[in-house]
Amino acid sequence: METTTVFLTGQESGLVETVNVALELQKILDSRHTNPYGKRVMELGFGEETLMPFLFNKFGEKVSRMDLGDWNQRNRKVNAGLVQGELQCLPISGNSVDVVVSVNIFEEEFDLARALGEIERVLIGGGESLLIISGEHFQDGKLKLETALEIVGSSVITSPAGMCDSWVITLKKK
Repeated sequence: METTTVFLTGQESGLVETVNVALELQKILDSRHTNPYGKRVMELGFGEETLMPFLFNKFGEKVSRMDLGDWNQRNRKVNAGLVQGELQCLPISGNSVDVVVSVNIFEEEFDLARALGEIERVLIGGGESLLIISGEHFQDGKLKLETALEIVGSSVITSPAGMCDSWVITLKKK
């Protein structure tokens, strides 16, 4: 089975450690979505690190990507299904997405509470979001902020010394 290596922190490959998370994401998505084909899926991300091939294989053709930077805009010819936008104000209709997936885009400059509010807005009732979030947003294994989304799963990805651990969390809209 083919997997994809994605960056968990930073944007410059020379400055970060990489971790292969596609297999872990696939296990979680497989356990939660046993009949996934045709679900509307949105990946939130930056630059060329993308899970799109994996998501197309899992969910089919209703997969799109929200690029929060400008790399994909400049390289649009290789990025079908691309939507450009900002995390705190997603240009997507409310109640229109079944699954949101994101790998570690929640850095200090983002307002995590507002971003989670936007994810809640675009998810359909019963929709889920699988996010990888820096450990700085957690305390004692719990998210440090209030959200209307229910946390239905979580696990930790231990990072090398000197780097903050990351958490894989699954959130569900009631």
